[in-house]
Amino acid sequence: MSGGSVYDGKMWQWVNYPVTCSRYFQQRHRDPAWEQHSPLLVLSKQTAALHFPQTKQVQAKKVKESKLDPDLVTVAVDLNVKNLAVITVRQHQHIMETLFVTDHGLDQQRYRHLKRIAKKQWLSGKPVAGERSNQQLWRHVRRMNADAAHQVAHRIAAVCAKYPGCVLLFERLRKIKPQGASTSRRMNRKQANQLRGKINQAAREQAYALGVVTAETNAHGTSQYCSRCGARGERFSIRGGVRIAEKWGKLFRCPVCHYEANADHNASVNVHHSFYQEWHWQPRRKCSG
Repeated sequence: MSGGSVYDGKMWQWVNYPVTCSRYFQQRHRDPAWEQHSPLLVLSKQTAALHFPQTKQVQAKKVKESKLDPDLVTVAVDLNVKNLAVITVRQHQHIMETLFVTDHGLDQQRYRHLKRIAKKQWLSGKPVAGERSNQQLWRHVRRMNADAAHQVAHRIAAVCAKYPGCVLLFERLRKIKPQGASTSRRMNRKQANQLRGKINQAAREQAYALGVVTAETNAHGTSQYCSRCGARGERFSIRGGVRIAEKWGKLFRCPVCHYEANADHNASVNVHHSFYQEWHWQPRRKCSG
């Protein structure tokens, strides 16, 4: 498409705007289930975008109704920093599929850009009120996050598409305030937290277009308890062949059943237990009297 008629409020004018569209838009454009609406021209200071609204009638069961199905398939997602998403699929109390989606070095690349920003801000001194610095670098960081969020959300939606009628599960996100470390590391942690929220939102939208509903579960203890026996375990890392117990270790070990696994995979499986209110996530009985 090379141009179109634009209405400026008074008259129609033909404007030659080179327009490119994504393959996702082309797929929806060919799908008769998606209804096309009149395009909208969105103008900003530096760019112009032509938006084509598309709508689709979606029929999906409510989470409470789906939970009564004994053959229900649940797709749990645990969002992290290095492993952007760990996806597990469960049916009949059995994990059928596991998928790791890594960041491919995104965290390190983003940290290097934010380190440059922090250094430039330190050299330039106190910022002037109302002025923004390093706008090109910030735009690049935001584009990196947005691109990663859409790619991870597409992978999650692709897994959901294989199990019609499933329920997509996420941990209930909370705001994590980065503390300590350098300015660049705090900014990087903040951007990583924002990326998790973007993945959550994008995956919800893409999954709902497939008729898959999303539920949030209680995140308490998902990384601290064993996904096999429910006992409290510990996280650790291996450096130089030596086990080092640490809070954010990459591996998980249960002292009761001696189960060892990737910590993110263990947390993703526990999201299923939290949804079905099993073990540690059973509802507490109210004391009478």
